[in-house]
Order: sequence, then C-alpha cells, then structure tokens
Amino acid sequence: MISPETEAACKEELLVKERNLEEYLESHSQVLAGELPRDREELAGARQNREIETYNHNNSRQMLIDVKTALKKLKTHSFGVCVKCQNDIREDRLRARPWVSRCKSCQEKVGLRIN
Repeated sequence: MISPETEAACKEELLVKERNLEEYLESHSQVLAGELPRDREELAGARQNREIETYNHNNSRQMLIDVKTALKKLKTHSFGVCVKCQNDIREDRLRARPWVSRCKSCQEKVGLRIN
C-alpha cells in the first residue's frame, strides 16, 4: 500500500504528463501529415526525419496510454500494484515513473524498456 503523500504526488505528475503528451501528440500529428518534398536530395532527409518523428509519436502515444491507465488505477484504488505478481511497486519507483505497471523484478524478467 502506498502512502497518501506518494499517491497525491503521483497523481499530480500523471495529470501534468497527460496534458503534455496530449499537446505533443496533437501538434506532431500535423507534422506527420505534412507532404514530403519533391526534390530528391531533400526527400532523403525528410524521410529520415519522418521516421524519427513517427517513432517519437508512437512512443508518446504508448506513454499516454500508460499514464491514462495509471490515472484509472488511482480512481479504483489499484494504483501501485504490479500487473504481473500483484505485489506492491516500491514508492521510490512510483515517484520516479508513476505510469509504470510492473515492479522492478517483473520488469527485468520481461526485459522491456522502461519509459
């Protein structure tokens, strides 16, 4: 069980993160929708930039999903519980990244990158 102070700090950070990600995704969706240049030399650079933007956009979209999931868990009082082992996630981990859904041990077992 996490402390009320940690829960409040995490909620505040999640709300700010949610707002920032939504703003980023909205503004960068327009960038991704733009036309590519016709000049052959400019096209190579533009394609590379678009690939990077697409990668960043997809990562941000996934992080927004994780943030919204964490906010829902706060409402249902299941925040801070690992989705794999059902043990509590350490408070210092939650304060660092309140959108995480696994404890450190389970995260290491699945070998996924931590956002």
